[in-house]
Parts: sequence; C-alpha cells; structure tokens
Amino acid sequence: MTGLNLHELKNEAEKRVQRGELKIAHQREIISVLERSGRNATAAKRLLNFLERTQASDVVDRDWLVTRAGGN
Repeated sequence: MTGLNLHELKNEAEKRVQRGELKIAHQREIISVLERSGRNATAAKRLLNFLERTQASDVVDRDWLVTRAGGN
C-alpha cells in the first residue's frame, strides 16, 4: 500500500475508468478507419476486446471502492 486512503484510491480508480473509456473510444475509431479503408481490423478488434475486459474489471474495482469509501 502506498499510503493512499480509500477516498484517494476511489479517485484514482475513477480516473482509471475515465482513461479506459477514452482508450476504448479511440480503439473503436481505429477499427472504423481500418474497416472503411478495407484493411484488416482483426488485431485492432482483439485489442478492443482486451480493453473492454480490462474496463469491466476496473469498473468493478471502482464500484467496490465507492461502496467502501462512500459515494462522495
């Protein structure tokens, strides 16, 4: 533990979720560009799947911290 309290951990978790949302949106745009240009988007879709699974885990962690630290 780095000495962060629950509220700080909750805030960090929220930032991680927000960054994840941006990464997912960006990856979807990359896939769209690849597909529009007729290029293979398989690897980009795999990365999107990984990002989405990571995001789901980050959301669970964030929600747990919100519950533990209080909603505010």
